Amino acid sequence: MENDCHIGAINRVEIHDHVLIASRVYISDHSHGETRLEDLRISPHDRPVVSKGPVVIESHVWLGEGVCVMPGVRIGHHSVVGANAVVTRDVPPYSVAAGCPARIVKSFSAEGGADDRQDLGKTP
Repeated sequence: MENDCHIGAINRVEIHDHVLIASRVYISDHSHGETRLEDLRISPHDRPVVSKGPVVIESHVWLGEGVCVMPGVRIGHHSVVGANAVVTRDVPPYSVAAGCPARIVKSFSAEGGADDRQDLGKTP
């Protein structure tokens, strides 16, 4: 784990073996209230802290510089999350996710090599 990382948990954040976490990474399983008008009228400091579900980062994952992993997300083993991505949904194993919000841009077969790769997001 590099410098300036923030991990906040009121329920559960799991980080499995051999995970590389770059600088300025944010991981949280909670938020300050809901995004309802009633909650927005309350100062964020005074809103109740609510768990949105556990975060699970499986083994052999690489989280790039400035990544945000939001509540209720599972990042599958042997995956890469690109710099400054905001992960709001699960990332399957052997995948590359990037963007804000993060989306899967590449997926690999667990059995195959580079020849079995699927470039997602590119038009044929």
